[in-house]
Order: sequence, then structure tokens, then C-alpha cells
Amino acid sequence: MQDQLYRGRKLLDWATLFAILFGPVLAVGSSLAVDARRNKRTLQIQTMRMLVGTRHLAGDPSYSSAIDLIPIEVNRQPKIMNAWRDYIEVVR
Repeated sequence: MQDQLYRGRKLLDWATLFAILFGPVLAVGSSLAVDARRNKRTLQIQTMRMLVGTRHLAGDPSYSSAIDLIPIEVNRQPKIMNAWRDYIEVVR
């Protein structure tokens, strides 16, 4: 069986070159994506903890801050945003 050649190089040589050049870039990119997702989740959990910790103290500044953070932290979750809008309408 002959080795497959492309422009005078073996296919395995090209695959190795591709891995050497683009492997680190892909690794860093995926690492950044995972870190961004983890940070977003951490902020959502902090907001939820502020809400739960001050739910019985509606006049507490931490509670008001947590309510104000909901559109920023969970804006892509329609059920939560609908509940937040309903809550804001009732409060006003």
C-alpha cells in the first residue's frame, strides 16, 4: 500500500502540521468558552442567593439589587423573565 501524497507530503505530515498549528488555538478557545459559562453561572447563583437570603425583607437593599440584577443575569430564560415582569407589575 502506497502512502497518500499531497503536494509532495504524506497525509500524516499535513495532519501533524495542522495539529501543531491549530491545536493550541482550539484548546485556548474552548477553555475561554468554559470559563465564560462558569462565570455566568456563578453570577446567577449569587443573584439567587441574594434573593433567597432577603426574600422576607422586601425593603432590604440587597433584595432590591437582586431584583434589579435579574434582567442582566438571566435575560435568556423566558420563564424567569416573564415571572420577573409579572412581579414588577404587581409591585408597581
